[in-house]
Amino acid sequence: MVKSKPFLILSIILFIFTAAVPVMAERGDLSFSITEWDAGVINFGDIAEQDVEVENSTADAVNIDLVSTCSCMTVEPESLLIDAGGTGSFTVIFDSHDDEGDFEKLLIIQTDSDAMPKGFFVVTGFVDVLEAADAAAAETTGEDFDFYDGAVRYYYTPGCKSCNRFLKDAVIPINRRDITEAEFYEELQAELADRGETMREVPVLITDDGVYQGEEAVIEAYTAIISGGSSDAANSTEDAGGSEGSGGDSGGINIAILPVLAAGLLDGVNPCAFTTLIFLLSALSVAGRSRRETLIIGLFFTVSVFATYFLIGLGFFKIIRIADSFELVSRIIRWVLFGALALFAGLSFYDYAKIRAGNATDIILQLPEGVKRRMHSSIRSYTKSAALAGSSIVMGFLISIFELGCTGQIYFPTITYIIQTDKAASGFFYLALYNLAFILPLAGVFLVVYFGITSKRITKKFQSNLGLIKLLTGFLFIAFAVLMIIL
Repeated sequence: MVKSKPFLILSIILFIFTAAVPVMAERGDLSFSITEWDAGVINFGDIAEQDVEVENSTADAVNIDLVSTCSCMTVEPESLLIDAGGTGSFTVIFDSHDDEGDFEKLLIIQTDSDAMPKGFFVVTGFVDVLEAADAAAAETTGEDFDFYDGAVRYYYTPGCKSCNRFLKDAVIPINRRDITEAEFYEELQAELADRGETMREVPVLITDDGVYQGEEAVIEAYTAIISGGSSDAANSTEDAGGSEGSGGDSGGINIAILPVLAAGLLDGVNPCAFTTLIFLLSALSVAGRSRRETLIIGLFFTVSVFATYFLIGLGFFKIIRIADSFELVSRIIRWVLFGALALFAGLSFYDYAKIRAGNATDIILQLPEGVKRRMHSSIRSYTKSAALAGSSIVMGFLISIFELGCTGQIYFPTITYIIQTDKAASGFFYLALYNLAFILPLAGVFLVVYFGITSKRITKKFQSNLGLIKLLTGFLFIAFAVLMIIL
């Protein structure tokens, strides 16, 4: 029995601490009209109040301090002085703006009386988000939203400007889901899989009626809901015009595709990439490769270049996509990129002037001589290898890495442009499109060589158009710089 005394004493102390208010009420020393307040169902945004009477039947005056444990709950007054044998009251005020569903809040009661040195006042209830939002919407638009009892789930990223505008202006209940958080991303993937859908665009709106992807489809579905009808019409519009995942433009090519295609083609014929290609063709000729062997090498080389740049793009895309989800970082990226693009545009026009003056070797935007020597050394080595496929793949990978400092001047701004146009979910499509355009000149050169066109003729043709390429590249940089600002 002796060993059990400490446990018994501790139990008594804990019981007195947690149940101080009701115990004192029973003793009649310091009693409260209620020690718990069930506020019931409160519409989201409403404010509920409850008056509490306090009776002091002790022989001394009692000071009472009331401390809220939540910014959503206030008490007036915060302190009471109740004379011996007297009464007082306070009001508990609960603001539901920061809650939804079931809640439980505590008000700490502290006194200078031995009758009840400390206790708790408990506030419970339920904040109904749907009913309140329906009422607010009806007040704003004159419509009754009782017809709509489904939960609207909106999947977005914080860096998306249109998403932020949508959430700010929404007048019906919106369950926000930031997909940069792993749990919501996985939730979205599971929801789409259950409905036989794949993620094509962000934002995504999911209702009982269907799944709507992309800003245009989301707004159509949302408009249908608040106008008092079903969102089926918006769903059929999406199926008809936006199912390709290319931006939701019905009956036409998404305008975002055009800059991506132009950037890929220009990057494929920029001096860094094209002069390296010409050197490769010369090395193959010196190595005694036949036209058939050149075509085989070109095939594996081209595939390797595509795969390498595509994987590099995916990595960069992921990094920028995560960074872009933070508003401040997104702004920094936008302005830093704007400055870099303006600089590249100026240097491209400078190079154009040098080429027009007959000083093509003095252009600034080209690979350093050290990198060129290492790249040419690798090309000479691999063009002599007996393993055509293997050596071509390795050569394509190495050259892609060597050239990245030059080709990346267009590639990386293009990736950022893709993200800034809110086409994040279609990133795979746009990266593939860019790289297909990038390797198109490469594949074309190998093909014409197979049909008998010599590398000298190709070199001459390229040199005669080098100034035009630099000029167009400068304008491309300007276009991207402008898009960084207006998007």
